[in-house]
This record gives sequence, structure tokens and C-alpha cells, in this order.
Amino acid sequence: MEIIKNIYYKFRKTLKFLFRLLLAVNVIIIISIVNLQVFYRYVLSSSLPWVDELSRFVFIWIGFIGAAVAHEKDKHIGLVLLLNKLSKRSKRILQFINEIIIFIAVVVLMIYGYESAITARHTSPALHITMMWVYMCVPIAGVYLILVSAENMADKIIQIVKKGD
Repeated sequence: MEIIKNIYYKFRKTLKFLFRLLLAVNVIIIISIVNLQVFYRYVLSSSLPWVDELSRFVFIWIGFIGAAVAHEKDKHIGLVLLLNKLSKRSKRILQFINEIIIFIAVVVLMIYGYESAITARHTSPALHITMMWVYMCVPIAGVYLILVSAENMADKIIQIVKKGD
């Protein structure tokens, strides 16, 4: 059992690194191409036709990958006013219910996102890439969100079952 735990821990650590790297690379790309467009537009009095489209696609990827990373770090916006008034046990139960809702929503989003990505045959006007590459951010981030959400649910169950709270 310990071997499986170690393998899973290494897998999660690698996945966490890859998602953060993907997020950082996308942020660097969007900053670079937007600055490039500003330079071309205001200094060279010209414009690159593909920058607006690429920056929009990269921004979509940042949104979905960023949501997965934020959920893992528990950094999403939330209302804690009610949560802080509850006992530890009630708080954990409510957090568990919240995690179930997130899990279900992500599964649905991932299924339909995957279907949309696979069936996307049209290409983007400026970059001439298949829209599948843009839509794939939904199932990719979804897999990571499901993994994180399942871990969070398991942690909450363990905390709820614990005695002495």
C-alpha cells in the first residue's frame, strides 16, 4: 500500500508542477504577444492579425488551468461569513457538500467540453488552427479538477469521521 501511495504522490507532484508550468508559460505568452502587438501598432504603425486571436485563446487556457490550480490551493472566492459561524464538524460537512457539487459540475463540464473539443472541425480565421486545440483546455483542466476534488472529498470525510471535534 505504501508503494502505491508513493507512486500516487509522485504522480500528483508531477501533475501539479506541469499545470503550474503550463499556467506560467501561458501567462508569459499572453504578456509577450500583447506587448508585441502594442509595439507593432504604435511604433511600426502596423498590426499583426493573429495576435488578438491567439491572446484570446491563451486567455481561455489561463482561465481554465488557473481555475484548476486555484481550486487545488483553495484560493477561489468564497463566502466564509456563514462558514465561520458553524462548528468545526458542521463546517466540514458543508465543505464536503460543496466539494460534491463542484465534482458533479466539473464532471458534466468535462464531458461536454470533451465532446465539443472532439467534434470541433472548424478552424480559427487568423491562425488556421482547429478549434479542438482551444476547446481541449476544458477536459484537460477538468481531469485535474476532478482529481483535486476527489482528494478534497476524501480529506473532508476523514475529518468528519474523526472524533474529538
